[in-house]
Amino acid sequence: MKNPILVFIDAGVDNYQLLFDGVVGEAQPFVLNTATNGIQQIDEILRQYPGQNTVHIISHGAPGCLYLGNTQLSLGTLKQYAPLLGQWDIDNLLLYGCHVASGDAGEEFVSKLQGLTGANIAASKSLTGAAVKGGNWELELRTSKCETSLALSEAAMVTYSGVLEVLNADDYAALKALYEGTDGESWSNNTGWSEWDFSSSTPPDASVVNDWYGVAVVGDRVTRLNLHNNRLTGEIPEQLSSLSNLQNLDLRNNQLTGEIPEQLSSLSNLQSLWLNNNQLTGEIPEQLGSLSNLQSLWLYSNQLTGEIPEQLSSLSNLEQLFLYSNQLTGEIPEQLSSLSNLEQLFLYSNQLTGEIPEQLSSLSNLQSLRLNNNQLTGEIPEQLSSLSNLEQLYLSTNRLTGEIPEQLSSLSNLQYLYLHSNRLTGEIPEQLGSLSNLQYLYLHSNRLTGEIPEQLGSLSNLQQLYLYSNRLTGEIPEQLSSLSNLESLWLYSNQLTGEIPQSVNDLSADKRLDNPPYVATDIPDQTTTTDTVFNLDISSNFGDINQDISTYSAQGLPDGLSINTTTGVISGTPTAAGNYTITVNVSDGKFTPAQDTFDIEVEQVGEVNQPPTDITLSNDTIDENVPANTEVGTLSTTDPNTDDTFTYALVSGNGDTDNAAFTIDDDQLKINTSPDYETQDTYTIRVQTTDAAGETYEEELTISVNNLKEGSPPIGVVISNDSIDENVPANTEVGILATFDRDVTDTFTYALVSGNGDTDNADFTIDGNVLTINISPDFETQDTYNIRVQTTDTEGETSENPLIININNVNELPIDINLDNDSIDENVAANTVVGTLSTTDPDTDDTFTYRLVSGAGDTDNAAFTIDDDELKINISPDFETQDTYNIRVQTTDAQGEIYEKEH
Repeated sequence: MKNPILVFIDAGVDNYQLLFDGVVGEAQPFVLNTATNGIQQIDEILRQYPGQNTVHIISHGAPGCLYLGNTQLSLGTLKQYAPLLGQWDIDNLLLYGCHVASGDAGEEFVSKLQGLTGANIAASKSLTGAAVKGGNWELELRTSKCETSLALSEAAMVTYSGVLEVLNADDYAALKALYEGTDGESWSNNTGWSEWDFSSSTPPDASVVNDWYGVAVVGDRVTRLNLHNNRLTGEIPEQLSSLSNLQNLDLRNNQLTGEIPEQLSSLSNLQSLWLNNNQLTGEIPEQLGSLSNLQSLWLYSNQLTGEIPEQLSSLSNLEQLFLYSNQLTGEIPEQLSSLSNLEQLFLYSNQLTGEIPEQLSSLSNLQSLRLNNNQLTGEIPEQLSSLSNLEQLYLSTNRLTGEIPEQLSSLSNLQYLYLHSNRLTGEIPEQLGSLSNLQYLYLHSNRLTGEIPEQLGSLSNLQQLYLYSNRLTGEIPEQLSSLSNLESLWLYSNQLTGEIPQSVNDLSADKRLDNPPYVATDIPDQTTTTDTVFNLDISSNFGDINQDISTYSAQGLPDGLSINTTTGVISGTPTAAGNYTITVNVSDGKFTPAQDTFDIEVEQVGEVNQPPTDITLSNDTIDENVPANTEVGTLSTTDPNTDDTFTYALVSGNGDTDNAAFTIDDDQLKINTSPDYETQDTYTIRVQTTDAAGETYEEELTISVNNLKEGSPPIGVVISNDSIDENVPANTEVGILATFDRDVTDTFTYALVSGNGDTDNADFTIDGNVLTINISPDFETQDTYNIRVQTTDTEGETSENPLIININNVNELPIDINLDNDSIDENVAANTVVGTLSTTDPDTDDTFTYRLVSGAGDTDNAAFTIDDDELKINISPDFETQDTYNIRVQTTDAQGEIYEKEH
């Protein structure tokens, strides 16, 4: 009887049924169930066919590996299955798996398999399967006696469209981690992914994975992963770092969280890394600087913090660096100037500080530089003018100062110049008119002065010119009418004068030219009389380029004169002689009014002046104990000339006894000292009134002092707060001082004075009624302070008493970790105590917990355990194997403050 030919086909192979149907007639085909052990399945069937059999195995393969059912036959498992393999009674063994005999691993695998089975072996060293996918059905490696023909018909081999190659195991693990870690079942598009059972340890066909949404495969390796805008959630798995052939990683526009794995730095073939528009946090890993083939790095629109790693300057092939719309801080690394291929540098909308590095001028290929919406300071480096390929320069919304460098005019390719919303000063360089390609010029919201350069009219491609909210003066240049492509001309909120040229008005652009009114010529001083009709048109003294002055007003006009608020005409007949200073305000209802002042001298004519006839004091009593310079009352005069004006003075004569105790301020009588009823209950003074013509009248006046119930001295001083936290800055407010006093309306002054309890007076200051501490207190050094405070009322009565200020104990950070023993004998038992941990902390009574943590020096953390404050070694150490161990320990105090140290 002829020995049988047995053909085993793994059901995991793409379209295995076609292969099953294509087995040659004299062979017996069997299908291996992918859910169970394929090696055991083959063994069970071989037991049913004893004798020298020829066995064909059609399955997925890799160098030194066959995928059979739910297991693998490989260099790593040959020893495990050696007892079974040694019992196989087979003469020839043909292995069709892709690359199974390829390389050193493949040849070693075939050699050892032959030794275990005793069979002659033929195996594939290349891609097995359809020629259209680069495959063939040749078994290139044959031992000397294996001459058996293939088990498939020619028709089956021609018809079969797949290959017997699975995805690289590391790549499979990476895709599995991505799908499971980012809720792949909820992706917007998970075609292919959702059909695969990721519980399988056997990777899918590489050709199958190539049809998964967003994946490109070359050979058995993933080269592109494009899952943008696909509703991914969770964190980016670090396993993606094993996709060593990956060239493009696009996970943008998802809801990914967590930090960017530093392990991505091992993707040495990566050309584009797009993680923008997610919710990523943490710092940008400096390790990304090792991605030497990277051309595009998009991390924008996340929540990244920290500084821009200077190591990114090692990305010599980088063309795009997009880090905008994050929360990055620190300065722009000058080392970025070494990115010689960089074309676009977008760092805007962060919290970057410091000056713009002038070294960026060496980025000769740079086309777009966007640093706007940060907190940059200093001047605009004139060296940026050497960026000959620059098309976009966005430096707006920072804190830049100084003048606009005229050298920027050499940027002949510039299309966008955004310098607005800074603190720039000086004039607009006329040289900017040579930027022939410029389309957008935004210089608004600065502090620019001078006139608008007429040379800007040469910017034939300009579409938007924004110069508003500066301090520009002069007239609008007519040359701006040459800007035929202009869409927006915004010049409002400056100090422009003259008229708007009609040719500029005729521009179809959106024009916003509102400027405030201005003084065209000073209003001359005027002279008139009380019997003359006065008329003065001040409208011609003011101008407005928009000709929209709406309101005129005047303050200080003589009685009888008024201003027409619409026309600006001041008219009327003044009724009182004198010299008047008039302030005129002119408004357009939108901006700060223009203002000018002038004088009007009015001379009296007409009615004969008559002398005053009486003096009246509105109040002739005053309370005792009022402060000095208190107003007694208002003086007024009776005079036949009803519109007359008067001045008052204290004069010698009958009743002038107490003149020295009073002062007259305009028409107000004030007492110079604080009166005391018990000392003097009445005062007599003599007052003179003088009218505008110099006529006088004098009268004796008596002022009575009201007797008030006297107060008593203050009772004592209290403070609103008698405690303060330790470590607050010097000059911190402690509390507000107040006084107990029977006279509730009294006021008080406070001072630190010598006496009982004045020990710490020197450490405090009183400002008004506020007590401040001069130093930064430390609870551990001194927990209470004693001071003595005096309060004084308005009568000079005093009271003093000591106060105690308590210092609140504020938790402070641990500052060191100590291990009382840092050596241990070899061969001690596992779980032996190495030593006791202790913490140095300014808070002497604090308690601490300890644990091993990740970080610098954590190499051997796994070999140790911390029990309370005891460090124990988990294993029995051997000096010859390892003579030192490095661990990283963290101590945490009772308030949760931590400190870490390497031991």
